[in-house]
Amino acid sequence: MPNKIPDLDRFDYAILERLQADNTTPLRAISDQINLSTASVQRRVRRMEELGVIQANVAVVDPTRIGLPITILVEVHAERTHLEDLAR
Repeated sequence: MPNKIPDLDRFDYAILERLQADNTTPLRAISDQINLSTASVQRRVRRMEELGVIQANVAVVDPTRIGLPITILVEVHAERTHLEDLAR
């Protein structure tokens, strides 16, 4: 179903809101929070995965805590390369 926007209701959006905040939230906790059965929440999550609404379940890793800090390379082009111009 490329480019088709699926029909989502307020329960779907409530589920998505909770999963985006913490995708390890147990379905039972979500069902209690939005007043749906756990089975209904599970079906809705599965449907949204099949429709591509939920594209992945990922872990956001802090690169510095695993020894992989981000390095950025920057290239600068200067119109003037005289020492006094560079000092400014």
